[in-house]
Amino acid sequence: MPYDLDADHAWFMLNLKELYRQYPRKFLAVREKKVLGAYDDDWKAIESTPLPLGEYLLKPCLESPDAYTVHIRSFGAVLT
Repeated sequence: MPYDLDADHAWFMLNLKELYRQYPRKFLAVREKKVLGAYDDDWKAIESTPLPLGEYLLKPCLESPDAYTVHIRSFGAVLT
């Protein structure tokens, strides 16, 4: 079965408050709703996680859910 990144992302966001309490400002490697590791930076996480990129969720553990929201505005411009 292919890896379900969306399920891990949903679990991460649902449990953000508790994850932040345990791992403030760490980069978390998550797979199947489990924290595989907590690291000081993203490169250390990539080097230390025994799975290839794309087979786990890698996210910084930040206090506010707003930190994971991207706002995009369009002013009617068309780029070609």
